[in-house]
Amino acid sequence: MAAISNWISEQWKAAFPYGFFVTEESEVQLHLDNIEMSQPCLVLAGVDGEKPVGALYIGALYCVCNQVEVFNKNIKCVVNTSNDVRAFHAYQTSVRRLKENLHVGFARLMWKDDDEQVLEKADLEGAIKHIHQQRQRGSSVLVHCIMGKSRSAALTVAYLLTVQKDKSVDECIAQVKEARPTANPRESFVTQLKKLKDEGFFDGIEFSSKTPEK
Repeated sequence: MAAISNWISEQWKAAFPYGFFVTEESEVQLHLDNIEMSQPCLVLAGVDGEKPVGALYIGALYCVCNQVEVFNKNIKCVVNTSNDVRAFHAYQTSVRRLKENLHVGFARLMWKDDDEQVLEKADLEGAIKHIHQQRQRGSSVLVHCIMGKSRSAALTVAYLLTVQKDKSVDECIAQVKEARPTANPRESFVTQLKKLKDEGFFDGIEFSSKTPEK
């Protein structure tokens, strides 16, 4: 683990006394400026019946910069649903450090947050299966976009519709909003999710019965 740099503020030390992996002032400032946005929100706890599994979290990209929470919550898989995070230098630095120090895996869906974006079935199924596989391994998963509002909520709802087949789209949205009140998938995403639900798409997604290796 990298040593804490001398310039780190007393505010940061008070909030995170262990200071995991922090080496750049921009990372610290980004986190302090977005303290509420950098908290992963729990959607599903780490349990499946009597079987312990990884938890599912939703949040903004700032959650990735909150490396202490990534560590504490055992987040080993991050799914970024945003098409562009290149402008956030501290995010890119945190991704690299999490890969190197905690062996966190990163996956990405290149979704735009606009009404023209199609939630392709192949993308949804692949992401849903990936999230489920990681959770079955015991790894917690963080789904995020830029603000943790629309795109990440759409994928999280899609996952819930797959593992909670008796629930409607509206019920799953309510479940996500209970975890993260600012979550609000755009109407075009909701319309697509409801169409896919009516078509039986989520019911048709099957998970492997084989316990994945860690």
